[in-house]
Amino acid sequence: MKTNVAGLIMSIIIGFYSVVVLPVYVRSIFEYGNFSSAEVAYVRNFTDKVMDAKKIDKKALSDFNLDVTSLKLLCEYSYYVDIKITEPTGDGGYTVRWIRQEASPGTELHSGDIFTLEIRPIEYSLFQRISMYMLGTVVDDYTVRRSVMIR
Repeated sequence: MKTNVAGLIMSIIIGFYSVVVLPVYVRSIFEYGNFSSAEVAYVRNFTDKVMDAKKIDKKALSDFNLDVTSLKLLCEYSYYVDIKITEPTGDGGYTVRWIRQEASPGTELHSGDIFTLEIRPIEYSLFQRISMYMLGTVVDDYTVRRSVMIR
């Protein structure tokens, strides 16, 4: 009986991908989904706290930092405030301008200001890196951005 070498090599390659590569890729997809849903929840909680308190509270920021460190990926975030300035014109009307200002902990916010928080991952998980290397896939970098208007 003659052995088909090409068929044997293809079988080994398909078996390797089915047993090793595919589970790693599926695991990276699940990690990505868990990471992104947790990230959105943490952003929502922090922006809601800022909106209710009308300031960037140091305790809320500390809690947010703890939440971000629990994500298992290195992330960076930034936040800023868009301040609405209304100026009367000579003809009885008014003009509205928005000024973007970097915010810091303890910054007091006023009704009508828009607080925005952006967070983005700056690294990949182990399984994402392995699947990117073996399959040539690309995990989209994404930024979660949430804006709230101060009441």
